[in-house]
Amino acid sequence: GSGFRLLGQQDNGSAWATVELDGEFIGHASAHAPVTIPSTCLFDSGPLTHGNHRVKVRLDGRRAMTGGGPYFNLDAIGLRNGSEDGRAGGL
Repeated sequence: GSGFRLLGQQDNGSAWATVELDGEFIGHASAHAPVTIPSTCLFDSGPLTHGNHRVKVRLDGRRAMTGGGPYFNLDAIGLRNGSEDGRAGGL
């Protein structure tokens, strides 16, 4: 693939996570939302260079305002198929 998306549920008890690619921080993913959203994109890597990559997702310690968790609802990792429309595939 030429990129990836983290897919999962957002809700008011979920936390945030950091995303690393090949040992480098590339962004934050949030599973937090004021209402439950069953299946959505939590993070999009954007285009990546071709080749093998290592992805690490871990809780960054920020909790939801409700005091729950911390937990992060990760359901799937979608691999980009290389098309220009950027739809995730390979689930």
